[in-house]
Amino acid sequence: MATVTGLTAERMLAIEDASVVAGEVDNGTGHLILTTHGGTDIDAGYVMGNAVDATETLKGIAELATNAEVAAGTDTSRIVTPAGLASVLGLFQPHDTALDDISDLSPSANDILQYIAGVWTNRTMAQLKAALAISIADVTGVQPSDADLTAIAALTPSANDILQFISGSWANRTPAQVAASLPVASSADPTFTGTVTLSGRQVITPEAISISGGNASIDAATGNVFDIAATANFTLANPTNPTNGQVIHLRITQDATGSRVMTLGSAWTAGPSTVTLSTTANKIDHLVAMYHSTSSKWHITGFQAGF
Repeated sequence: MATVTGLTAERMLAIEDASVVAGEVDNGTGHLILTTHGGTDIDAGYVMGNAVDATETLKGIAELATNAEVAAGTDTSRIVTPAGLASVLGLFQPHDTALDDISDLSPSANDILQYIAGVWTNRTMAQLKAALAISIADVTGVQPSDADLTAIAALTPSANDILQFISGSWANRTPAQVAASLPVASSADPTFTGTVTLSGRQVITPEAISISGGNASIDAATGNVFDIAATANFTLANPTNPTNGQVIHLRITQDATGSRVMTLGSAWTAGPSTVTLSTTANKIDHLVAMYHSTSSKWHITGFQAGF
């Protein structure tokens, strides 16, 4: 007699959990993956048979290309989808018959693109001017032709150059060249005529004169105010390079010893007056004189002692 084995509820649940309820092929490995009711995945092995990569002449397996791969345009094995193609076509200019016409043109240098008589064409500047009928009267704010301006426009100045009309033509000149061509007196020896008005203070720095060989020697070309340090008895020598009418002012200071004596040179004259230095140590005396070229004399017009 046959033996009948009954199924318990537990056994029936185990059978249900082990039942296959889904399956799919893994595109990466080509294996069939089965899924049980209980959620367990079962690898049923490779099921793709002898499938090969697709080519232009052979059916097979192929991977879809990404948008970036489509845009690169170098891949020869992946398949382009409509979305991938659209992503690339969107980068291009939509087809336009006017652009076709323009691309067929063969312009020369400086040609202008003009839509004339119903078609696009490349035109020379002269053709455009004739077509527009432009005259100088139609242009406002322009400089009329001028020979001087034409000559100036042809110059090639360097930094700090000055424009100068010299020897009948315009030229760019350096500041040194301009100064050499102009009768400008040197700032070191200016000559003034007429009335000269000065405002503010005029400062004259005294020239220092020391006693050398018993003489106090003055070069009248170096200034108008002189400081003489009386460190010994001395002769006030005749100044060199005098100018008629020149006025000089001497500030004579006794040293810490004092009693230094000054003897006037032959070109000095005090008229009816006498000139005698202070004798007290460190005292200061002032002597003012004007040069008279006819007599070759320095006329002492003022002397004050004891400051």
